Amino acid sequence: MTAAAPNPTFIPRLESIRGIAAWLVALFHAAQAGYAPGRPLLGGAPDWDAAGWGAVWRLYVAVFCNGHGAVIVFFVLSGFVLALSLSREGALTVRSAAGFLLGRVLRLYPAVFAAVPLFALALWLAGRDVGFGQIVRNMLLVAVDLNGVMWSLQVELLAGPFILLAVAVLRRFGVAALAALTLLLLGLSFAKGWRLPGVDGFGLVFCFLVGVLVQVVVRTAAGRGGDRGRFGLALVSVAAFCAARPLLGFASHWSVVVEALAAAGLIGAIAGGACPGFDRVLNSPVARFYGRISYSFYLLHPLTLLVVWSIPGPLSAALAAGVPGPVLALVLGVASALAVTPLAWLSWRFVELPAVALSRRWRGRGGSRPTAAATAFPLAPARSRHYLVGTRQTTEPP
Repeated sequence: MTAAAPNPTFIPRLESIRGIAAWLVALFHAAQAGYAPGRPLLGGAPDWDAAGWGAVWRLYVAVFCNGHGAVIVFFVLSGFVLALSLSREGALTVRSAAGFLLGRVLRLYPAVFAAVPLFALALWLAGRDVGFGQIVRNMLLVAVDLNGVMWSLQVELLAGPFILLAVAVLRRFGVAALAALTLLLLGLSFAKGWRLPGVDGFGLVFCFLVGVLVQVVVRTAAGRGGDRGRFGLALVSVAAFCAARPLLGFASHWSVVVEALAAAGLIGAIAGGACPGFDRVLNSPVARFYGRISYSFYLLHPLTLLVVWSIPGPLSAALAAGVPGPVLALVLGVASALAVTPLAWLSWRFVELPAVALSRRWRGRGGSRPTAAATAFPLAPARSRHYLVGTRQTTEPP
């Protein structure tokens, strides 16, 4: 079978990856539900270290609960698709750079403007104090204490100039210079001083440059390697992604590096041409649907945690009745994800799409379908101390 060259403007299978990752984030957060004070399912379930079910827990966490790894995949993916977008702009000028940054603002902020008041209302109904100034700061992404997952949107905005710099370096000095810049930012990510106050994960900007490097490889080697070669690369990349944190440590920064490389391999394999096995899954209607709504799904799914994280009694009773911890975590995750899906679709349909259309008009782009760059966004679990106001949860298994 002849490999199909990738579409330079939109790669549906990459959009589907976002939908799958959105589910991973939802499953990860649902597994943090507590069944007793200070006892979350993730890391604290009665059968966490038990023979048999303990091994199932480890497998469940590695395959379905690597929310932190999801952010790495999506930062790399953002760098990939945004670099493709800039490659179609021709010469990189002040005007095109300004249009690129404006496009990022118009892509990210409208959904945030719609989501933050919903979180404020939900928290107010739950009896928590939410001030007007706090709402405004969250809507501007100056603060993320109403919805902790928005920290990744802060990083996405800050990464915009770095992506422009990477593309400029690539065009002026070549791939070697871009690789050197990427390695420099990777090295800085290990430095404690390489951070911005109030912005979790600023050091992860190197992931975007990894994505820029991947698009160079894909553009120059599309269709090569054969279908089996791309399948093998994708399979190895997924295995490395799942094994990184269990083997290197859930808090190890080296796990991040491995996940970035795994993301690069997976994105390169999927975007480089036909990838048997993976294509069937990524082209399925369900994957495509959740790929389309994945930004709103990601942004809004923490609303369900107000319920999932507030029912220790029923969870404790289920565990006492013999329900295995991994099964209970999976049920919570699936139920919460399905519950938020209709709201996510409404946000996508009536907030995201109009904002994308507006951005295209302002930037002088015709057409009605958003490009891959227009639909790129990061996915990440919360890393701030307060995921929701007044709520503290562990974000890593011990």
